[in-house]
Amino acid sequence: MDAKKKSLKNAYENTVGEEISERQWRRIKNEYLGGVGNLRMVKTFAQLRKVNGRRRITLSDINRVKGFDSFVQMLGTSGALVTGADILDAFNRLDPSPSESTIRRWGKEIGIPIRKDDYYTPVQAQAWLKLASERITFKLKD
Repeated sequence: MDAKKKSLKNAYENTVGEEISERQWRRIKNEYLGGVGNLRMVKTFAQLRKVNGRRRITLSDINRVKGFDSFVQMLGTSGALVTGADILDAFNRLDPSPSESTIRRWGKEIGIPIRKDDYYTPVQAQAWLKLASERITFKLKD
């Protein structure tokens, strides 16, 4: 196994917290990752696997989480406040996007109601995106 493949497999194992066989790794890479082998995709899949156990995970699920993850990373590095409109824009990139009543209900659940003109800290925005990534089974628009 070359160094790149070994490092991707190690990244998966470190994220999930358990070792896997070469056969399992080939299956993951071919069946779930579509043969694409980049570190970000492997880590995203491993995080989904850790949270969802044996439930089926598709390539579109991985892409959806990657899109939210990019927004979360941007928030973490900038440290700047974002508006509710920015968070809602992230939801609008989904096809279909959650309804307004669903978004309001989620706000009550996490104790952070969302309003377009209000400002949110990166921690608050991350709470929104974490909830959405766990609940939404939508696809990202291209």
